[in-house]
Amino acid sequence: MDRRCWGVLVAVAVAGCQAAPVRQVASPPARVPAPVRVPDAASAPGPARIAGRWSFSVARAACVARAGALHGPVAVTIRVDEAVHVTMAGSRGSGPAAIVFAGPGGTWRLRARSSGGLASATRPLDDAGVAELLAAIDGGAFSVAAGQWRSDTLTAPEAGVSGRDWIGCVRDRQQAAARALSG
Repeated sequence: MDRRCWGVLVAVAVAGCQAAPVRQVASPPARVPAPVRVPDAASAPGPARIAGRWSFSVARAACVARAGALHGPVAVTIRVDEAVHVTMAGSRGSGPAAIVFAGPGGTWRLRARSSGGLASATRPLDDAGVAELLAAIDGGAFSVAAGQWRSDTLTAPEAGVSGRDWIGCVRDRQQAAARALSG
């Protein structure tokens, strides 16, 4: 074999041993999922404030006041016979709770029991109970509290003449109850 052929053969062999040039292919950027934001208790939406209005009824058996939501199921019913019975619809769960009232005429909190969407409480028909009812008909906000949970708030306006007439019925019941106890 001639030297020239030998040189060409060596050149071809060396060229064949070299790696082929690597072509760079850009890969798409890796997708990183967006972080999931879990609201904490402080940033979670709170209970709604719902406007209500009063209605009253007076019967031989009891004096009844109801502050009901203009739209929706939230309502407070106060029934007075020989005691004061307060029920608020719109609670949830079951177990111990409190019916809470706050308004310009005062604030109060009644120990209640919650079950089936209702929280119910009963208190004596005494001077303190009548004072709480007077505060309620002056207008304010009713809600149910159970542990860390709080219901929507029902805001009731000042009850006006109808509310004052209803308080007359309540006072009559209070006097009748006092006579029954002393007599």
